[in-house]
Amino acid sequence: ERIVKFQEYSQNYFNGTHKSPRKYSIGDYVVITNTVTTPGYNKKLLPKFKGPYIVSKLLDNDRYVVKDVDGFQLTQIPFEGIVESSRMKPWSENNPSTS
Repeated sequence: ERIVKFQEYSQNYFNGTHKSPRKYSIGDYVVITNTVTTPGYNKKLLPKFKGPYIVSKLLDNDRYVVKDVDGFQLTQIPFEGIVESSRMKPWSENNPSTS
């Protein structure tokens, strides 16, 4: 009885604090959280997001295939990767947190 009561409490707590993921469509411009840490650089001084990227394909479980936008490519090798929606946010031209 106590276990069932605590399970219900835990489920209600999770449902109350959980935020549903943002939905993106093909062609949306997004920025990705910068999780790559480079030795010798202070993490506080690095930009929090990198991009912009364009959503090129939708996958299951709120995951997306993103790739470089023409004209904004930072490296010689074009980037194309799978990113979950919790690591992305919409890109705006006035966003100062991107490099």
